[in-house]
Amino acid sequence: MKLGNFNLNLDVKGMINQAKETINTKKQESENYERLMQSSLKFVDFTPITINDKDKNMGRIYEINNKCPSVNIENATKIDNLLPDLEYPICVVYVTQDLDNTPFTFVMSQNKLWVIATGSYRLYEYNQIQVQVVSRGLMNQKIYFNNIMLSLFLRQNELEIFMNYITNAEYRQNYINKDLEYLCGITPIYQCINKIGSGISIDKDKNIVFHDKKMSNYKYNYDEIQDYDMLADTNIVLRKRQFNRNSTMKANTSSCTSVSLRITLKDQRQVSIPLLEPSSFNSTYSTTGGPYKEAYEFGKTIIEKIDSLNPNQYL
Repeated sequence: MKLGNFNLNLDVKGMINQAKETINTKKQESENYERLMQSSLKFVDFTPITINDKDKNMGRIYEINNKCPSVNIENATKIDNLLPDLEYPICVVYVTQDLDNTPFTFVMSQNKLWVIATGSYRLYEYNQIQVQVVSRGLMNQKIYFNNIMLSLFLRQNELEIFMNYITNAEYRQNYINKDLEYLCGITPIYQCINKIGSGISIDKDKNIVFHDKKMSNYKYNYDEIQDYDMLADTNIVLRKRQFNRNSTMKANTSSCTSVSLRITLKDQRQVSIPLLEPSSFNSTYSTTGGPYKEAYEFGKTIIEKIDSLNPNQYL
């Protein structure tokens, strides 16, 4: 009994000491924050954003939105338009400038940090950045970034990852390598990926990676492919190099449970890529409804792009 009371007393003392330590840490963080705020600056030297005439990279748009839900699809589309084709968003964070609460989006790519405001942006090389953590909160973290006090809307564990992205080149490169495994070693000049992670990436040598986020990624050269078509369940709705792009659906196909892209290789192996989330609880998609039409247009875009890799070949 005495031993139990002794352990209980130790636990209580430990909790008290921990609480005191937490209070002291918060006090030090607060004092440091107030001191740094006295010399805090604002972001300057921004470049106006110009809208480029290029295809949307829907895969990158959804990736930006997934990494930072505070950036909606509309703004993610603007960021996609701004980024060069071969820049990959490895981290996207919503921040505010503490002096005036101006919002910004931080987009980290392989070589640069993009600081994006409404209608303008500026770039930082990673070796130009000096940053320190000022205080930690539940969902609001304070950092001092090149003499600018910022609030980051991140959890504490996400803050550590963020800091490693900026300050640790090896960590950043390892993450990039892992993040780009889905490309199977190619450097794409064209990508078309939808919000469920399905689609294609193509490089200059006509290597095509077919993406199925839930299953795998399949890399083939165009010359290895014999046929490709789009299916609603098991019914072909669009074929390669089909001159009449109207649907070829048979009877009794006013609804379906799935839409997929089927690739047949010259050795007769087949790969199927879902273009629409499989329906649940035995429900179906109407072929006149929005989800089906979106999947159909997406599949049509992919088929026409593959068609274009050899414009001299016809049905």
